[in-house]
Amino acid sequence: MIYQIFLNKIYKDHTCPFCNLNKKLIIKENYYAILTIARAPYIKDHLLVFPKRHVIKLHNLRYKEQVGIGKLILFGMNHLHKIYPGVEVSYKEGDDLISAGKSINHMHIHLVPKKKVVHMSQEGDKRNFYSEKKVLNEVNKLKKLFD
Repeated sequence: MIYQIFLNKIYKDHTCPFCNLNKKLIIKENYYAILTIARAPYIKDHLLVFPKRHVIKLHNLRYKEQVGIGKLILFGMNHLHKIYPGVEVSYKEGDDLISAGKSINHMHIHLVPKKKVVHMSQEGDKRNFYSEKKVLNEVNKLKKLFD
């Protein structure tokens, strides 16, 4: 599926894919945050960390949410470093989705493995969106690596 088709559906339905995430797609979680694999990845093994509570901007996080997110960022980075020489941590924010250059209006952090320089498209329609079955398969592989 093309990512833009997925985005059009969630915008039309006024749903949040992070608030409605299938629990089977969770790699690791704590009381405040979730670590999962990106369904529209920039590169293989691209991970996302986000708060369980629907928050749009970083400064709206409660302290305990900040700590919970931080722990999952470090967990994800530590495990990605076992496979990749580098990891890019990315966060986008703006007054609206367009100015922020993001497509999902729920605060989230990208953990992007780096093995070489890659171009990350800001245009959602150029990225693929993977089926839940494909993502679940990748989540299970990463869970085994992370254990």
